[in-house]
Amino acid sequence: MQLPPKYRRAYRYMIEHLDCAGLSVREVADHLGVSERALQLTFRAHLGLTPAELMQRCRMERIRDDLLREDQTALSVFETAARWGIRNRSTLANSYRKYFRETPTQTLARRDTALAA
Repeated sequence: MQLPPKYRRAYRYMIEHLDCAGLSVREVADHLGVSERALQLTFRAHLGLTPAELMQRCRMERIRDDLLREDQTALSVFETAARWGIRNRSTLANSYRKYFRETPTQTLARRDTALAA
């Protein structure tokens, strides 16, 4: 399902600002000129996720993509997460495991094994 045109702007805004740790549903709603509730209801109805869930999911995907890149060996897991607005170690560990069923460290180990082969 697709978002209504007005709410696609909110989606684009979120994606463009994922690296901002302070990005919030309120900020996205204010940018669009709607209430937080309207934003949440529309996202849930059309995407099956709230804006906060979508932000978290997209951030975790960006973190994982960065961890799997061969040229990212110099950054730590936490530095990589911080680049995408995640600055809480517990949030990182729990969310990452929820989406990928492994820890960020396990992802790095798999990448390193693949690079060594």
